[in-house]
Amino acid sequence: MRVFMPQSDPSHDSARSVGTPSRRRGRPDAPPEESVAPQAMVDAADEIEDMCEVRCIDAPTVKRVRRAMPDSDTVALAAERLKLLGDPTRLRLLAALARAAELCVCDLACILGGGMSGGVSESAVSHALRGLRLAGVVTFRKTQRVAYYRLADTATRQLLHDLFGEADLATDLGHRGDRSA
Repeated sequence: MRVFMPQSDPSHDSARSVGTPSRRRGRPDAPPEESVAPQAMVDAADEIEDMCEVRCIDAPTVKRVRRAMPDSDTVALAAERLKLLGDPTRLRLLAALARAAELCVCDLACILGGGMSGGVSESAVSHALRGLRLAGVVTFRKTQRVAYYRLADTATRQLLHDLFGEADLATDLGHRGDRSA
């Protein structure tokens, strides 16, 4: 059930006066102030177009969604994880890990073109993986002197699948043979 509410006083609606010269307060004979730039008028028109023209609240839905919302700490953690995905190198590392059960730092550097022009060094790969590990996005195990990384959970794998739209991402390939260095 939607409850319709009155809009605020139109004389105080900033969107209404966008692009219109206004008179200085209390002085009708004063010259108009500068008008808003044409691009600002277009932006404001888009903003008005994107808003409800009448205020209405679906109270039961709002109540249900508010109860189901994650707490602030959960949202903050998710935001930190998503920030990590904003870096192309880290995203490429995750895409590589989604295609194998696990990979070592050397393998990942090679996959990302390490040693080639525009490639990523093992040091840069290791640094990026450290951030992903601290955020809980990847896990690792060390066998002798080789560090193997894998995606931490199926939610990350699903997110990568959704981002790249690929159905062939590995689900559970098991462990590959250990290498001794």
